[in-house]
Amino acid sequence: MMIPPITQEQIKQALQAVHPDVSASLPFPLQELQAVRNLLANENSYDVASEVKAAVHSFLTQAVVILAGKYPQQAEILRTRYLDGLTIDKTVLKYVDDKNFSITRENVPKALQRGSQYLEPIINELEGKATAAHKQKLLEQMGKPNYEQRVGTADLPTQLAREVTGDGRNLIITGIGGLGKTTLAHAVILAAINQYAYHRIVTIRVDQGGLNIHLFQKKIADAVGIETNLSGEARYAGACYKLKTMAYLVLIDNVETDIADIVDELADLTNPSHFIVTMREQPTRHGRMLVHPLQQLTVAEAGELVRATAVSLQLTDLIHADEAIVQKIYDVVGGNPLALILVVGLTKTMSLPRVLDNLPRANHHNIREMYRHIYTRVWHSLNTAEKMLLQIMATTGESGAEQWDILESVQEELPDITEVDVHEAIDTLVQRSLMQVNGSALNPSYWYTIHNLTKTFVQENVLQWVDVDGGAEDENDGKH
Repeated sequence: MMIPPITQEQIKQALQAVHPDVSASLPFPLQELQAVRNLLANENSYDVASEVKAAVHSFLTQAVVILAGKYPQQAEILRTRYLDGLTIDKTVLKYVDDKNFSITRENVPKALQRGSQYLEPIINELEGKATAAHKQKLLEQMGKPNYEQRVGTADLPTQLAREVTGDGRNLIITGIGGLGKTTLAHAVILAAINQYAYHRIVTIRVDQGGLNIHLFQKKIADAVGIETNLSGEARYAGACYKLKTMAYLVLIDNVETDIADIVDELADLTNPSHFIVTMREQPTRHGRMLVHPLQQLTVAEAGELVRATAVSLQLTDLIHADEAIVQKIYDVVGGNPLALILVVGLTKTMSLPRVLDNLPRANHHNIREMYRHIYTRVWHSLNTAEKMLLQIMATTGESGAEQWDILESVQEELPDITEVDVHEAIDTLVQRSLMQVNGSALNPSYWYTIHNLTKTFVQENVLQWVDVDGGAEDENDGKH
């Protein structure tokens, strides 16, 4: 849903409401406009009636200044009567000796009527520009997807986004680890931004474990910026108010347990805000939420991904991988996108037969074991800087880390390493899908995250090796 064009009647209501003698109360006319939100000191001002009134007043002043370029008399009367708050008699008196204006008590109402009519296209144009700029800002903050599209789902993000923005149905994307749930959710968000007037996009990442009602309430209050010095109940009430008065799109990412406890909460908070949840298992209860189970790639789709990854990594031997080669890979790791990308990346340092040798064949029951073997081989293919980067990323918070924080942390651990070395290590890990880059070139800084499967491997294996062996590593796959 996009905000419909502003009407002359709404403009008249706003002009009357900004009169200095009228007490401010919420909801305030035109407060939903992006152009008005841009004039607020911060988003917490949105629920302060006096600040909203001041922002609407400033916005209308901008519009009246533009109006004065073409209709100076109507603009002056609007400004004097409503923005300055003069009575009709005082408005007439102000211009009685001004030869540029022909104003009488009788023609003031007609001038006000025409003025609000002439403001209509001006205000809609200003709002159109503000909305377009805000939408572009949201797209830039999201950055490019990790892949141009998830293989096999070319039209799916747009279709799912329509379900969310058009029908107001929250979305659950399910599937085992590595299928690309977060990648698909990211693509859905990008599509939804172009379909709906969202105020903000926020992400709640669930590193490990479940999401009960108390943890959800805390995380949602954190995500929408509620002050931390309030009680938990007051913080959640503030979050609910924001979600019900401004359109947020909230991604709840990487839930490992059922969400039955929060289904009703999500329903109550929906419209104008929406939610997208990624989780491994099918929910036992989901209400009106749309559940989209993510399936493994077909052999043909896997081949497309193998060749695309080979192009990205400049692996000549696999750029034109035929069906037989793809089938060999598929027989071992199945149609799991992350596993396919990691295996292709391993061929930078060893032959494909050696990569596939002794890997457990993928099935739903041993997917973690398969990944443990793959990640062990990946780990031994990395250099010192790349390994240190992954160890640092595995201990960062849910939101990841900015590039300068990463650089500082690596140089603390490896004093002799150069900034160039760190950036090269980051580039390598991003190319091999061991790190994900967020943000865009227009942002002042990128920030980085790692896939939950990568983080789990490093936390449960690598960090234990370092603790036990003082940094020594066993080179035999699967023996740690």
